[in-house]
Amino acid sequence: TVTFSQVTADYGISSYFSDGQGIYVNLYVPSRVKWTRAGKRIALTQLTNYPHHPTTQIEVAVDTLTAFPVYLRIPAWAGPKTTVAVNGKRIVSSPEPGRFARVDRTWKSGDRIEVEFDMPTALEAVDPQHPNLVTAVHGPLALFSVGEIPATVRRQDLLAATQVSAGSTDWQMKTANGPVTLRPFASIHDERYRLYLNVEG
Repeated sequence: TVTFSQVTADYGISSYFSDGQGIYVNLYVPSRVKWTRAGKRIALTQLTNYPHHPTTQIEVAVDTLTAFPVYLRIPAWAGPKTTVAVNGKRIVSSPEPGRFARVDRTWKSGDRIEVEFDMPTALEAVDPQHPNLVTAVHGPLALFSVGEIPATVRRQDLLAATQVSAGSTDWQMKTANGPVTLRPFASIHDERYRLYLNVEG
């Protein structure tokens, strides 16, 4: 068993990996990694507000023009509209979910890799025996209902929950009895919350 603090401390050692040839981007967090390859210094700086914004930008810094591959982890939940671009030009469309997308080129300082994730919302049941007890999952985020929680909701209403505004930590589900607020766990404060809801229809 691990604590949240231990998991967070591991971000620094789990964000990037190298196989001696290229670099693997494993986590999408604001960060910077430096290393030396064939005597040349390389750095990647990642700017992102993922997962509340479905994008990340990685800027390359090199001493001189340097060829190496960058591998970008494509999460298993990623939808078919996920794209990878370099300097604004799309180079990968619909990368395979659950794999690393390879971007192999000769890099110069200032090159930018941009990943835009297609984050579909899906419903996941608590277990196979209770298919109508579900939670909404948006990309990597499990969404908890907060405040006044209805006894049941319609399946289509939960699937249609939308982010209140770009970058917001609040989602809203419209129901026959009024709106219901949904939030990822890290954004819940001193309020009632529930992960799994009974759905009908």
